[in-house]
Formats: sequence, C-alpha cells, structure tokens
Amino acid sequence: RKVLLLFSGPYARDDGLAAYLSGLGLQAVQVDNDPQTGDKAHNVLNDNFFQSLLRRCAKGEFLCVLAAPPCSTFSISRFITSPGSPDGGPPVVRDRTRIMGVPDVDARHTHELSEANELVRRMCVLLHVAHASGSEFLIENPIDRGDPSRRHVAYWNAAHGPLWRMPDVVTLAHTCECSQVHFSQC
Repeated sequence: RKVLLLFSGPYARDDGLAAYLSGLGLQAVQVDNDPQTGDKAHNVLNDNFFQSLLRRCAKGEFLCVLAAPPCSTFSISRFITSPGSPDGGPPVVRDRTRIMGVPDVDARHTHELSEANELVRRMCVLLHVAHASGSEFLIENPIDRGDPSRRHVAYWNAAHGPLWRMPDVVTLAHTCECSQVHFSQC
C-alpha cells in the first residue's frame, strides 16, 4: 500500500499527490533531493541513500513508483531566447543528436547537466529494480517537442532533446515494455 514519489517536490502540500494518495488509503513515501522543497537527507545522488532506496525497491516495498525527474535540462524553453533576461535565458545543454550533452556547455551549466544525467541514470536503475520486484511505475516529464511526426500536437524545434531519448530511459522502456501517454499538463 506504499507509493514511492520520486522527485516529489514539496513534502507538506495539502493539495499535493501525497495528500491525494493518503485520501485513497495509500502511504506516500516522498523523496526529493532538492533541499529547498524536500529533505537534504533524501538526495538520490547520495550513495548511501540511493542504496537504501534500491534495497527497498528490490524487496517489493512499493506498489508503484511515480517519478518526475527534474526537467530543466530537457526543457524546450532552452531553445527559446528570452530578450528580457540579461543572458538571453538558459543555454541549450543537450540536443536531439547529443542527448547526454553538447560538447560546448557553458561552464556555469556543466554541473547541472552532469547531475541531471546521473539523476536519470539512478532513477532508471530504481525503476528497473522496482519493476522486477512487481511494482508498477510511471515517469512524468515534458513531451518530445522535436519529433516532426507530431506537428499537429507538439512539434516545436527539431533539435529538442527530451528525457525520452536518454539511453537509460530508452532501455527501460524497451525492457519493461512501456507505453507513452501524452497530454497537456503545464
């Protein structure tokens, strides 16, 4: 009856997913590595914490894992210039053909990119293990805005590199026979 909310966002929201799950009789286990919104002890990048979470997933502790990894490095907004911003807005750090990162990432964004890549890798490890133990899972992240076959719903820029093209996510989707569902949320 436990649901792991991976990258849950703020813990104490009365209108959050944890509160909703509680109303359904489910226990939400919230994990957010952002010290501003979660608990600094819940950093998935901390090896000890990650290993403890991995063991819990392997034991089949969770009915379901809902994962919403940080999307800033995957955002289509990186491809939009912001004239009102002194630096023009955040730079592109990955694209469709260089999904792990473009070679000329601005030094100020190198850590952000490597951290995002490692969070995605660790999320996929957790989901593989949870799935193998009988858990269901869901990943929430923005749609692929670079697929020209989706011109009628989502296409924006052919260079867009979404989470869905990350090698670990592609492998997870194939191995676990996943389906994608696209809908407007934000």
